[in-house]
Amino acid sequence: LCSLYSLVELPSDVFLDQYEVADAPNCGELLGIWGNTDLERAHWDHTQSSAALFKLPADTTNFALPLHFRYANPSESEEQLGSLSSPSVFYNCRNDIAPARDAEFIEPREYLGFESVFPVDTSVFYQFSPQSDEIPYRIPAINPVFESKVGLTTASVVVVQALILLGVMVFQGAKYLGKETKKKKE
Repeated sequence: LCSLYSLVELPSDVFLDQYEVADAPNCGELLGIWGNTDLERAHWDHTQSSAALFKLPADTTNFALPLHFRYANPSESEEQLGSLSSPSVFYNCRNDIAPARDAEFIEPREYLGFESVFPVDTSVFYQFSPQSDEIPYRIPAINPVFESKVGLTTASVVVVQALILLGVMVFQGAKYLGKETKKKKE
């Protein structure tokens, strides 16, 4: 019996939300995700890439993944360029069975690197050739000229909101204490 799989390798500035993938249509079943899965980390805060393995329905001709970009370094060009490797799509079969579609036999110990997910002595792999080697992308980045202005504006809004919240709490507390004092006098 053969099953269809896809390995998606992501650079450090792209991430996959495993909880979103679980609910997304046309993704297949997420079998594992390795590497950096911290959704809140900015790109400049780490360099670790990640990879995810999916089991796809046998009749799959394409699949879509909801990918996200991390915050990019400030740049005068206001963008960061990068590229994704095309996903590896392959069959995992028992030794005595070949897949129904045209795929090239590969030696897993030389290429895949995650064979522990599959049965050790009974698995052979057949890979499809990718249509392209890389998929380019652009991530918007803040211009360094505006970086300090945005930081200052954000900090100002946070301080004003904190003061408003504090004022409301003090006003409500004084109002409550006034009612309690009135009750004690009666």
